[in-house]
Amino acid sequence: MLRIAILAASLILFSLTSCPASDSASPNGGTQGSGENSEASDDARAAVDTYIEAVRTVDGEVGCTTLRSDAQDQLTLYNQSAEAADDCAAAFSEFSEAVASEREEELKKIESGEVELAEDGKTASSSLTYPENSGAGEGRYVSLKQEGGNWLLDDIYEP
Repeated sequence: MLRIAILAASLILFSLTSCPASDSASPNGGTQGSGENSEASDDARAAVDTYIEAVRTVDGEVGCTTLRSDAQDQLTLYNQSAEAADDCAAAFSEFSEAVASEREEELKKIESGEVELAEDGKTASSSLTYPENSGAGEGRYVSLKQEGGNWLLDDIYEP
């Protein structure tokens, strides 16, 4: 799927230009959790926060640990340098470095939003917010899937 193929690139670029999500219902039909679901929501949000921080700090090793394996594979295909061709961490670092050098101030302001768990408890979404654009309209969301007990970034989308 093309959207997965450019997940890392799209997530960084879209989040730099997106507006925060409105306070409407969950885009994936889920609910905010309590109890066990609250812990899952916290874990999912931590994955998004870790990803954002990895982009900010150009940390490919950490960044790749937040992506599903399909997204990791596609990131290496997206990046055309010889060093990054077979290495997710190198591809992630190379791309993040290019974005960070051009948009350092914007990267400092991106935040993860509220996490909404799907009814199945194994998928979730989180808005990406850029505080400078507060109230300007709907934003973008990150979808996550739980695999092997870890929440991993899967896709980005607009509701």
